[in-house]
Amino acid sequence: MKTVNIVDTGTIHRIMEIGLEATDQHMDGYYNFGAKQKLYNILWTTLIELSRCSTFEGEKEWIKEHEPEELKLG
Repeated sequence: MKTVNIVDTGTIHRIMEIGLEATDQHMDGYYNFGAKQKLYNILWTTLIELSRCSTFEGEKEWIKEHEPEELKLG
């Protein structure tokens, strides 16, 4: 995953830790699902905050350049 040094690395690190908790094969589904729920809450909160923002000059290009390969369509 390509990250940019704009966001606090501690925040990104914690999100990645939660992702590991959601996929840990040594834990049961109850634990994994709880972690996945946290990820959904982070996603939804982020999407809400992004929807409140204006669109800026160069934003589409920046997104295209920095969007993780795993999320790019076709």
